[in-house]
Order: sequence, then C-alpha cells, then structure tokens
Amino acid sequence: MLFFKKRKKQKKEEYQYLNPELDVGEEFRRRREKQRDNKEFQDIEDVQYIRSHCEQMMESFKYVDELKQEYKTVQSYLADIQIIASQPDEIQRYLKSLSVEIESLDAKRRDFTMNCVYYDITNQKILDFYNGVKDIKRKKIRCVENPFTVFQNDGLRILRMIRQAGQLNFSVAKDTLACAKRMTLLLEDISAVRKTDELMLLLGSKYKRNKKSFLKGLKLFNRLGIWKYYFENLEYVKYKIVKKVDIQNRFAGLLIDIINSLNPDCVSYFLEHSLGQNGLGLSKQKVSKDIEIVCGYFDAYNLLNNKD
Repeated sequence: MLFFKKRKKQKKEEYQYLNPELDVGEEFRRRREKQRDNKEFQDIEDVQYIRSHCEQMMESFKYVDELKQEYKTVQSYLADIQIIASQPDEIQRYLKSLSVEIESLDAKRRDFTMNCVYYDITNQKILDFYNGVKDIKRKKIRCVENPFTVFQNDGLRILRMIRQAGQLNFSVAKDTLACAKRMTLLLEDISAVRKTDELMLLLGSKYKRNKKSFLKGLKLFNRLGIWKYYFENLEYVKYKIVKKVDIQNRFAGLLIDIINSLNPDCVSYFLEHSLGQNGLGLSKQKVSKDIEIVCGYFDAYNLLNNKD
C-alpha cells in the first residue's frame, strides 16, 4: 500500500490580490491599518462583554446573599419555635398571649391595612386589627392610621401605594390619596435606585383579569405629580405607546411617551443623562439597549413621515 504525502497548500501572496494600477506600498499600509482598527474594535467589544458579565455576576452574588440572609432568618424562627414547644404549658400560654400583643404592635408599624392581616396557626383564625380583610374585599388601599404619620415615616410608601394599586388593580382611599399628594416632597430624599425599582415593578405587573391595570398606577403618577422626581421638568405624560406594547417593552414605550411629552433637543443625550448614574441609576448595558430601541423608533417614525 502506498502512502502519499499531502501537498501543502501554498499560501497565496497578498500581492496577487492587488490591483496592478495601485501603489503596492500604499496598499499594504492601508491593509495593516485596517487590521489594527479591527483589533482595536475587537478589544472594545471584549471589554464591553466582560463588563456586562461582571455586572450580571454582581447581581447574582447580591441575590445569593439575600437568599442566605432569608435562610438564616428562617433557621432562627425554627429554633425559636422548638424552644417554645419545649416549655411548660403555662409558659406557652403566656407566650401565645404575648405574641398577639406583639402582632398588634407590628400591625401598627405597617403602611396599609391590607398588609397587616395575620393568621394564628395555633387557633387557626385570622388576626385583623385594622379591618384589612374588609379593605381587600373592597379592593381599597388605606393607611393603617393617620396617613401623615404613615408617609412621614417612609416617603417610599407613596410609590409603594401606587405600585400596589397597579399590580392588584386596587383603588386608593380618598384621605390616603389626598395626603400622599401633599407629601410627595418626601420623594426628594429617596435614592434613585429605590424609586426606579418601584417603577419597574409597576411596569412589570400583570393582573390576570386586567392586563392593563398598570396604567392605573401610571395615571396616579400624573395625578400626584410624581414624574418630576424621576425626570427633570416633567409634570405630565400622555400614555400612548406604553399601553400598546407587550410587557417586555413597556419601559421603552414609556420612554417614548416621556420624550413626546418633553420634546428634548437630542433624544440620545437626554436618555443617557436621565437613565444613567446621574438619573435613574440604570446599568450601562440597560441604558445602551434602551437608547438603541427608542432612537430606532424615532428614526423609523421620522423616515415614514418624510416619505409621506
């Protein structure tokens, strides 16, 4: 049996592809510069890729830490339950009565009546100190006590009220809504990240019986004058695009409605300034993606108008 060596393919010299009319030295110089530019572009892409994955890893680590903290909390609860179960009957009865008093005090610290309903697993009954069950049946959001005190303790409760109204398709009690409108100034002391989280949760809500219930929350933003604490000089937004898009594109649709309401000179600069670290505090990857979507929408819109 004969064996033959495979012939090596001869490398084609680069000059074979050159146009004879061109200067050979100039052509080689141009090609070397092109290769260098491609390498620099690849380096930039690599940096962006690494940065985006680092941000995802940081978010994952943060989520794992939260799970660990929850696990430790549950473990401590189970340990307390085992200690209580090992006590004599007289002490157990005292601890149970004391727990009801503690739950009553805890309910007093809560924000809304629907969030302070408890269940007694021993006696199998509901503990309702502020008629929360009644408000849940009526689909009403009401402050536990004086709305002024509730919102004064934490201004973020105003946004939480709006978000829960959109998520659950609930209405807000008149006295609670009136007080919230007078106390929106408290939102100036809330960090951009916390405010953005509430807005994203509202946009991501999906009530089964009414898929557009989130619009109830967005309308409260207009009614209470909340938008100026998110975007400078923004008082009112006309919701046209956000109610037409799917749940994944609601934020981009909202940005389009905001831009149509403000009419900034440069859309990309406005978005970069408003969404980045000096604005809503979104990641660079998220900001770039939203800028691409929104600017693409306006480019297509202007192109269609120019054709007409």
